[in-house]
Amino acid sequence: MTFELIKTELQNPQEIDNIKNSPLTQSNFIHRLSKEKVTYQQTLELIPMVQNVQVRSLLIIYLLSQKNYLSQLEGTSFLTQLRSSDPHQPTRLNAWVRQINIKVLTPELITKLDPEAAISILFSVPQFAQLTEEQVSHLIERHPQAEVLTYWVKHFATMPNAHHLLGHFHTLGAEALHRALSQLPKLKKEIVLTKMVEHLDLFRTLPKLLFGGDEEERLILAIKIFNHRPVEKNYSFYINQLLEGLLSKSHTFSPQALEALLSLQGNPKFSKVNAQLEGPINQHIRHQAKMGNVDLFYDAKTFVRSRACASISLTHIDNDGPFPEHAIITSLRQHSKIPNALDYFLFHFENGHSNSFVNLTQLLTEFLHCYAHDHQQPRQFVTHLTIMMLRKDLDPVLRQHIWFSLLLYPQFFEPQFCYQLFKFNAADTIKTYGKKGGLENLKWVITLCNGALAKANTEQDADMIAIAQTALQEAECELSVLEGGFFTQFFGRFKRCWYYGWNGFFEPNPPVYVTSVHDDPRQSTTNYLPSQRPLATLLAEIPEEFDLQAYQEIIRGLETYTYEINTDELAIRKRLHELYLKWLFPQANNGQIENYLKGNTNIFLTNLMRLIELHIGNGELAHAKVLLLNKLVAPDFADDLRRELESDGPTLKPISPEPESVLQNVMTNFAQGLTSLGGFFNRQLGDHSANSPFSQTPDFH
Repeated sequence: MTFELIKTELQNPQEIDNIKNSPLTQSNFIHRLSKEKVTYQQTLELIPMVQNVQVRSLLIIYLLSQKNYLSQLEGTSFLTQLRSSDPHQPTRLNAWVRQINIKVLTPELITKLDPEAAISILFSVPQFAQLTEEQVSHLIERHPQAEVLTYWVKHFATMPNAHHLLGHFHTLGAEALHRALSQLPKLKKEIVLTKMVEHLDLFRTLPKLLFGGDEEERLILAIKIFNHRPVEKNYSFYINQLLEGLLSKSHTFSPQALEALLSLQGNPKFSKVNAQLEGPINQHIRHQAKMGNVDLFYDAKTFVRSRACASISLTHIDNDGPFPEHAIITSLRQHSKIPNALDYFLFHFENGHSNSFVNLTQLLTEFLHCYAHDHQQPRQFVTHLTIMMLRKDLDPVLRQHIWFSLLLYPQFFEPQFCYQLFKFNAADTIKTYGKKGGLENLKWVITLCNGALAKANTEQDADMIAIAQTALQEAECELSVLEGGFFTQFFGRFKRCWYYGWNGFFEPNPPVYVTSVHDDPRQSTTNYLPSQRPLATLLAEIPEEFDLQAYQEIIRGLETYTYEINTDELAIRKRLHELYLKWLFPQANNGQIENYLKGNTNIFLTNLMRLIELHIGNGELAHAKVLLLNKLVAPDFADDLRRELESDGPTLKPISPEPESVLQNVMTNFAQGLTSLGGFFNRQLGDHSANSPFSQTPDFH
């Protein structure tokens, strides 16, 4: 009767709300089931009836607290497997524990679970991202910690979202985790350690294993993350600790490490180690400059502004090595001037190979592009370039390339900026825009001339003033004709004759610095690089047809996005995977697309693995299982993870006939004896009756 009442209540929405109302009401529900002695068979009947996730979880917790239920399951306890060297098999309780809503799992309810069930939760991949440190603490207490950690690290440390549990395990027992990780093969251990560096914010203290081994690789990764998440203290502390250890061993840093370290120069958080790194970093910059190599300012073909803007200390002047300092450095030091890395690079730049100046123009353009599209950033670094452009002690060809790059960005056309461009070459500065023609370019000519005239010195800049005034007059004339109505354009010939003079029959002379309206082209001078816009914007604007430049920009955007903290990550990574699938098969015979996909295979694989991780963390197992079918995923890993997500529910042992009691045996034997005895007497009676006169058939004749 009581079970039927509970069954009825669980079909009432109001009762469901009352049960899930608070941890106390949830605990009371479990207590009531226990008090009413609800059997595991009855619990199995109740679970499918309840659709509410929380109440259903409570029923599963109650079921997994019943030892008589676990004893009736086929297969061995998962706790036995922890001590075995046999190949790993998912826990037999996997299908139950992954249905538990972790939010209802209070310390009190954890104590009610059978130890096998409690430990099985720690091995349930869908729960990794949801378990709290307190829950993990109470769960792992149900079995010897070392045994659990050793097995978990061996088989689960590289599973999706494993970093969450690694953080909890480290807090609860750093030494035990250290010993378990130390037993891993080298390659697998490095994969786990890399994951730990990527999620250093989950660790209260730095794991000892993050020191030693391939420290340089981890250092470079930590710096990349720090540059995008500078507020996370763990990274600055870890980087300092790594560097102090490496410097104490007189470590020789690779070019890749020096270039990563460049972005930390001038940052007060690293002042102690930066003082020791000044020499190697400065020498590396000079070396690359002499070679005409701009790669030190790029990471995976993406321009890194923090490297270009890093402050370069000039504590020591090195003129004895193979790459001596430029003479200007001594002057800067004497005046306590601190150049940034790009300035320092340009001071020492030489045409080391055929593409040196082409690459330099690209570098300068990308550098300026950052400031042209980011008005929050101070523009003193742009001012540095205008000053360098006017220095006579620098290579004239270098100065020419700086001037050309500055001209591409009219966003900087303030009076002082315009004046400096004119000081370098007034006529060519004007013609760069004026000879292109069109409304926009004429307006830029007027802006340039007015800006330069505002800052010009009447005595020192007489020639410049004359050029600027003439060009301004020409631009205003052409603009008035261009913007005027029909009659203005009709009388334009006479107006030009008035301004420029004429030859022949009222044929106006051509303007010197601008293009006449009749000479057309209307194109803009500026050839902007695509701005480093948010990845979400790039994906929203991706063209329908394959455009290599747009897709390469997405890859560059992803490089930055990966290290940032994002709230739209699931949607972004789904869109990236959709684009990968879009071009994978239909255009397989397109060489450009094939090369793009092959060249970025690892990037798409990393995106896919993170997407699987996000789906599992959100409980979207069906989506994750579909993604695991992708050929990018390693088959062994896909099979192992699929088994964890697809394992069937436990099965009960077949019911065998109950043994007969002693009384039943006696009664059975007695009955069989009576039957035998009756048969004996019947046989005896039959023998005698055969000769009896009553056995004869009466004769009625």
